[in-house]
Amino acid sequence: MSISQKAIDLIKHYESLHDGDLSTVGIQPKMDPLGIWTIGWGHAVVDPVTGKKLKGQETREQALALYPGFNLQQSDDLLVRDLAAFERAVRSAVKTPLNDDQIGALTAFAFNIGVANFNSSTALAKINANNIPEAGDWMLKWNKGTVNGVKVELKGLTYRRMSERDLLVRGELKYYNV
Repeated sequence: MSISQKAIDLIKHYESLHDGDLSTVGIQPKMDPLGIWTIGWGHAVVDPVTGKKLKGQETREQALALYPGFNLQQSDDLLVRDLAAFERAVRSAVKTPLNDDQIGALTAFAFNIGVANFNSSTALAKINANNIPEAGDWMLKWNKGTVNGVKVELKGLTYRRMSERDLLVRGELKYYNV
């Protein structure tokens, strides 16, 4: 098992390698638009005691303590480990034959929305009914997040979903936010 390079490129493009603190050497955790702390290429920072994602400004110091500074190689290594787990989950849930780009598109999607959401999604149901185009259309609906208590469309997610759909349906990697 190894995720397609197109899927890795898609994830890296949309996650970006942001630095949470430009005044410090290395890559530090940053908060995403939903308030979740991430490090590297979109790895959610998790409290080792509770197992819950760190969220909100009040957990900033804990996130920084867990990841005091990363470099590019560490970020790449963490992404590979993360994607291996997500790819296993996707392959386990998918009951129809798919090519590597299709598995990669679904892995990128699951990496962003979470395995539980992926497993209960209509997109997966459509995949398992062997309706790839319709599955891609259902993926597009996952473009919202709760910001300040309100569910809103996030342009970055809209663009990402369009790229994931293109990779799933056509095997093409196209970016929409350039």
